[in-house]
Amino acid sequence: MRILLTNDDGFECDGLKALCDWAKTLGEVCIVAPDGPRSYCGHSVTSSRSISVEKHSDGFCDPFFVCDGTPADCVRIALHHLKIGPFDRVFSGINRGGNLGMDVWYSGTVAAAREAALHGVPAIAFSQLIRPTWSDNWSLSTRWAESAYQAITERYRTLPMLTNINLPDISNGGTLLGIRFCPLANTPLNIDFEITAAPNDDRTELLCRNPYFDRCVPPETDYDLLMRNFITITPLSTDQTLKKY
Repeated sequence: MRILLTNDDGFECDGLKALCDWAKTLGEVCIVAPDGPRSYCGHSVTSSRSISVEKHSDGFCDPFFVCDGTPADCVRIALHHLKIGPFDRVFSGINRGGNLGMDVWYSGTVAAAREAALHGVPAIAFSQLIRPTWSDNWSLSTRWAESAYQAITERYRTLPMLTNINLPDISNGGTLLGIRFCPLANTPLNIDFEITAAPNDDRTELLCRNPYFDRCVPPETDYDLLMRNFITITPLSTDQTLKKY
């Protein structure tokens, strides 16, 4: 099996290395990752400038390419330009922070997986919930990622084209309660804006405040279950057409 890895936190992040260490137990691994953080870039792609791609030698994966584009750019380039494929899977992550509910529209991690799915390669986005007390236990994250992957392969004959996985944070003394397949918490985020400069008639400067741990969500959705210390698995669709129109 050949597996492409990418992320939206940048090529130097520990979550990517942890994902690589586990993915190597499944097959051959290649990495094409952004040269720096691209969090909340959504499914943006680069079309108005050239994109730089450089081979990187760091010791934990070969081939390893660093790209100055978006996570979706990384996948597009890996699939159609670098001649390092074809790939059987694309794994994106492990993201430092959850990607829950409507986060999937903003997340570069999920966008990279979605881009692969759009090109016919089954893909999974992995995200690790981070509370203020989290202790960078990436080895635990990869064990849980492996458990979630096994649950998917046992449930489906063929891997869904696009899957979103979130891993809980039990560093505050909690206990993992299991793995749940569940829907997204498809409710608006609690967003507020703080004025950061004195407004006048023509200009106001605002800073977005997103109270991540303060959401009103339906029970048994991904956000609800992750906060209750379940690993959550949500298969997603790339077809956004309303079925009855």
